[in-house]
Amino acid sequence: MNENKIKPSVSREAGYVYHMLSCAKCGYDNSYGKQFAPLHNNDNMKTLNEHEKLITVKGGEHFGQLYWLLVCLPASLNSLADKFYQTLYFLFHSKGVYDDGIKFFAAYGFENMKDVYSKWEIYDNEIVSISKIMMENYHIYVNNIWNDVYPKLFFYAEQVKKAFEENMVSVKFDELMGITPTEAFYPIFCDSLEGGAEAIDLSKNQHVFGIGRDVETTVQFVSHEYVIYLLKHVLEDTPADNDPMKYWLHTESIAAYYQGKVFPGEHVFLRPERREIVKFYESINRNGKLSARELLFAAINR
Repeated sequence: MNENKIKPSVSREAGYVYHMLSCAKCGYDNSYGKQFAPLHNNDNMKTLNEHEKLITVKGGEHFGQLYWLLVCLPASLNSLADKFYQTLYFLFHSKGVYDDGIKFFAAYGFENMKDVYSKWEIYDNEIVSISKIMMENYHIYVNNIWNDVYPKLFFYAEQVKKAFEENMVSVKFDELMGITPTEAFYPIFCDSLEGGAEAIDLSKNQHVFGIGRDVETTVQFVSHEYVIYLLKHVLEDTPADNDPMKYWLHTESIAAYYQGKVFPGEHVFLRPERREIVKFYESINRNGKLSARELLFAAINR
């Protein structure tokens, strides 16, 4: 049965993590951060900002060494972000002796907490410092901010959800690309991302987005990331999978190519740096029989 696979949502944990990045001007310097930063200890905000390069990301250019551990993973949780940071704090403060908390890491192939410590041991001091701040400030967000911002976020997510359901966007992409994922795709909406990176993977099927666009533009924006999500299934064991930063533009251009099939005319991701590659894909695939893998290798070999 055809069903909408794109499920817009909101998340307190994601809201908190990106709230803190915005307040500390880590990748985000906007009115949201200026409004809420005074709720937090100024020295805490300075400490986070000093570690900005480690805990921020910029598409195609930079991926902080601690971004997945300290941002993506806690933001992807359904709850307990404060307990997660507490786990990290005790683990790295004890130099790997603390052995509780594997529940947060088991799904990612870690068998015990010593393995977690070993992977990031070189950053133990930074992790202790950042985790302590994130652990101790969580209640400020929960008690003073979340209940006020939740209705606005939920209303926006519901509008976007309705648009996807009415237009069956995911079904069109699934049919076009010949793949139907078993898991739904969850765009997570936050209100603190203005002026910085978004459309970022929190997990394999959760991406975080801002709310500063009209619904029509957001549908295109989220759709682009849904195609990227599908491409991760079909481009496994290709150069784009093994070295995503190097082939970032190729993958983004494939997504823009497929978007042009669902959203005819000028769309938000048909940017100048991608236009030439998209035209190349169109020229070699006039009959529509080439797969995404074949398009990728044709562009690489060109």
